[in-house]
Amino acid sequence: MHSLNARVYQPEDMYNLEKLAMKMQNIPARSLMERAAKAALKHLQTLWPNAKTIGIIAGRGNNGGDGYALAVLAQKAGHTVYIGHEASAITHKDPAAFYQKACLDAHIKQFPLTQSAWPKVDLWVDALLGIGLQREVEGLYRAAIQKLNQETAPILSLDCPSGLDSAKGRVMGVAVHATATISFIALKVGLLTGVAGSYCGQLHCDTLELPETIYQHVTPVLSQLHYDTQKPLLAARKAHAHKGDFGHVLVIGGDEGMPGAPILAADAAFAAGAGLVTVATRPQHILAVTARRPEALVCGLDDVKQLKPLLARADVVVLGPGLGQSAWSDALFQAVLKTSLPLIMDADALNLLAKQPRENQRWLLTPHPGEAARLLNISVQEVQADRLHALKQLRHRYGGNVILKGAGSLIVNTHDHIFVCNAGHPAMATAGMGDVLSGVVAALVAQGLPLAEAAPVGVYAHAYAGEKAAGDGRRSVLASDLGPYLRMII
Repeated sequence: MHSLNARVYQPEDMYNLEKLAMKMQNIPARSLMERAAKAALKHLQTLWPNAKTIGIIAGRGNNGGDGYALAVLAQKAGHTVYIGHEASAITHKDPAAFYQKACLDAHIKQFPLTQSAWPKVDLWVDALLGIGLQREVEGLYRAAIQKLNQETAPILSLDCPSGLDSAKGRVMGVAVHATATISFIALKVGLLTGVAGSYCGQLHCDTLELPETIYQHVTPVLSQLHYDTQKPLLAARKAHAHKGDFGHVLVIGGDEGMPGAPILAADAAFAAGAGLVTVATRPQHILAVTARRPEALVCGLDDVKQLKPLLARADVVVLGPGLGQSAWSDALFQAVLKTSLPLIMDADALNLLAKQPRENQRWLLTPHPGEAARLLNISVQEVQADRLHALKQLRHRYGGNVILKGAGSLIVNTHDHIFVCNAGHPAMATAGMGDVLSGVVAALVAQGLPLAEAAPVGVYAHAYAGEKAAGDGRRSVLASDLGPYLRMII
């Protein structure tokens, strides 16, 4: 099994890659279909070694052709195979026609999708719609997907769960809930962000033995973050190092009744290696900060003028955790925006920014979908329906670097490089996780990484720490649980 997980493409790029392969390597289309079938067979035999009986739901296009080709290979390998298909015959012009005929010649059992009772199998293979879907699923295919989701056997989707938009990660009315998905040639954007994780199951990729030279001719849309690519950016510490070598993070926030958020950000900054951390907050929160994090410096702000000496000593600022939207909050917001320091803007700093839009190339915005919707003046549903587009719009409107948080967090930096992070765990869906992320990124900037590099490194380290904290079965992870894992990772 080969993987190009670092490079992610749009569905239309797949057709360009296929054409290049057929032209440059003289690979016929039918050969690519057979390679996909071989990869799928190897994959299912690895994941489900005891699956003897296989049911394949096949459509008319290339995805259906992959399914029919798999049926032929699976039967030759000793499996009992059933194929569900449309009652109307596939014409000779359809890509699936050659292998459908091969299935007929091999006397593989077939049944119409409209049949009320489907055969009992050990494994289902979804080869219905693939990556070309551009409109909502209706009629026979909708009913077939709904019925497939009711089956008790596991499901392997070929290339993309049918009904999932492989370009945007949205469900087109209804989609297959796959146990695993094998993506052919390369990963697609829509398999990695938004709700995709709830439909793809275990996600794998097979390049179908296409040579590296093919990929050099088509530019990927974004890159997937991995430990091996992020870790080298974190330099080892010298033996004679001291705290001054690792920067000073200033965390500003904690309006009345909200001391916890800046404390979490400060904790995370220390865990990620910052040498010094100062928390600027409401005076009544000084004791809470000191009690929880005695290593931090803390300053109670009655007047925005008190911020000036703090900014003078800082290397990077986190603005927003627990900041609120009061007159006190707005005064701090206005003062911080005048500084030339790198800024990590989170939480209420983003809500204040949405009310007073401006552009800044020195900051990192870290919105979740709700905050992104306010920044773009659209609905959360619109953000989630096309997260990549929302990310680009945020970068265009506000400048700088942007992290669009959520499942499959997306990052764009000032070089217009885009990344996706698929580390993480559903147990991380708890309060305060964003505060921790801001502290982590700030610590990396304080230690010398530019924001453009600190953002993807911080996102991955944060998500990976959440995975480690969740282990194999924890239902929820507290933001404060991440500290020990961040120290281990970073």
